[in-house]
Amino acid sequence: MIEPVYLFEPGETAHSPLFILVHGRAGNVRIMSGISRSLPLGSARLFIQAPVPDPIGGFSWWLLEDPDADPWQASFALDRILVEILPQLGIEPRITAGIGFSQGGGVLGMALQRNPRLLKGLALLASFVVRSPEPVPSGAAPDVFIAHGSDDTVVTIDEAEKGARYLTTELGWPTTMVVDSVGHKVGVQGMRGLKEWAIRMVME
Repeated sequence: MIEPVYLFEPGETAHSPLFILVHGRAGNVRIMSGISRSLPLGSARLFIQAPVPDPIGGFSWWLLEDPDADPWQASFALDRILVEILPQLGIEPRITAGIGFSQGGGVLGMALQRNPRLLKGLALLASFVVRSPEPVPSGAAPDVFIAHGSDDTVVTIDEAEKGARYLTTELGWPTTMVVDSVGHKVGVQGMRGLKEWAIRMVME
């Protein structure tokens, strides 16, 4: 396995809430730093870089140009990275939540369907949901926040709404969705909603 690339910003204590931030296609380990400014002070942040060099630059979880690419199989790379990284951090966060942009949200969602207890909550930013090919374990209901743009042509609003319905009606996960009049990005209302969701994660 390729050596994982990540950036860890410790919280106030070893038990501070941990937010795992995963970038989208052609991103890098630092590209989600702007998003992290909306997170509660004192929380820990773990930025993870995708393992596959992308021809258009940066790194991705799978290559869109590859006709044989299987996003579900590609997402197992995130599982392996987390298994390797988390014990090395020397922390015991009281809660762990994930934030993923586009492809990054997709892989976090797949990991969470395999293990719904992995994260207390998940924020999907301009992202999508890949249905699990296997039954999703019951007994946990992560809190999901979705921020999407009505003018997004990369991941359409229809696709985002379809994912929200699946999480809510079929998996029973509480899901909140905020829509801004923007393209493939997070708008003002989305950023406000993300901040409120993050506060809810650490307060409950």
